[in-house]
Amino acid sequence: MIAIEKYNDKYLCEYFEDGKVIDIHVEDIYSEDKINIGDIYIGKVKNVLKNINAAFVEFYNGEMGYLPLEEAAYLIYTQRKAENRLPVQGDEILVQVRKAAKKNKLVTLSAIIEITGKFSVIRLGEKGYFVSSKIKDIAVRKEIEDVLEKYSGDFSGNYISPFNEKYKNLLSPDLKIIARTNSKYNINGLEEEINNSLKLMENIIVRAFSLTVFSCIRKNNNCFSRFINKYDEDKIENIFTDCPEVIEFLNESEGINKNDKIEFWDEEKRGRMDTVLRMSHALEEALNKKVWLKSGGYLFIEHTEALSTIDVNTGKNLSKVSKSGNILKTNKEAAIEAMRQIRLRNISGIIIIDFIDMADKADRDYIFDLLKQKAREDILQCEIVDITALGLFEVTRKREGTMLLESIG
Repeated sequence: MIAIEKYNDKYLCEYFEDGKVIDIHVEDIYSEDKINIGDIYIGKVKNVLKNINAAFVEFYNGEMGYLPLEEAAYLIYTQRKAENRLPVQGDEILVQVRKAAKKNKLVTLSAIIEITGKFSVIRLGEKGYFVSSKIKDIAVRKEIEDVLEKYSGDFSGNYISPFNEKYKNLLSPDLKIIARTNSKYNINGLEEEINNSLKLMENIIVRAFSLTVFSCIRKNNNCFSRFINKYDEDKIENIFTDCPEVIEFLNESEGINKNDKIEFWDEEKRGRMDTVLRMSHALEEALNKKVWLKSGGYLFIEHTEALSTIDVNTGKNLSKVSKSGNILKTNKEAAIEAMRQIRLRNISGIIIIDFIDMADKADRDYIFDLLKQKAREDILQCEIVDITALGLFEVTRKREGTMLLESIG
């Protein structure tokens, strides 16, 4: 189940499994001035620093972004000063917002223009096709591959209409299509979506060459779609909201398979949504450094620039079982809750978990295997790497979006 409500000046989106909140996303209420991940702009190169392999690009209302030069080969120039291998100051280029600004870091931009749907991702500039590794059925994979093979290839040659042929030589011909996990439920829907995305991509290119520098070519304001589309269709029974404008927005969104799942929360019949589902309470708990366990122990979660740490403590746990048995019991509960908190808070990068010391190697191995099992349930790539000589458990998790603590700030 997914629930969406207003929280102060933001929207609060939460995903529930077995009555527990597993994922929280906080999004600003839509504004034309807000920079979203996925927005596409015409930017102007302000500086190129080869020593750090980056270009700095102004793209909107004085906003500067960081563009890695390894993507220079994929750039689409709307105005070019000279035919160089790398962009130069003054070049006007098409860029897409890939990562939001973070503390003292600029927005990260990309030269690879991408359109993400429910079933597919289209990437202009890269080659080939890819089927989600989470699709295991060989027959289904083959059927999807047949669809992707038909569409991947020369974008400028195959998908730019004769009316817009003048743009062909200005584009990379390469096109990559990725089939997302949800494509296994609707292969016809996958093909239809790819067709629509290719038409949209052509429209983006045409607009880019007809608008002036710093123009926004496409606003990616569908935060709800991005959150909903992370999850397999069969895992979402209902999408509830008590906001009429969210209902309207979701019903108009092309990237969501509705299947009568979207439902307005009737407060008179069900009670106030936040009171019943305790959504704001779940958010406040997820922002707290200390997380209490049922056993009386607790986790203490902290973040630094380089990594995040989760420290496990016995706290008020006064169980009468043997010391080693009590430690294993607390650590088992802590392992399950730590992995839930990592998803809930969208903690990424390097994560160090410091469990209560376990003398028995079999106990350490048990906790290691339990973490690996829980990591497989994460929709993002999460790896339990190793146990250090000091008994610390090393975890890495793919970065996607912003950490909950930052998005609420």
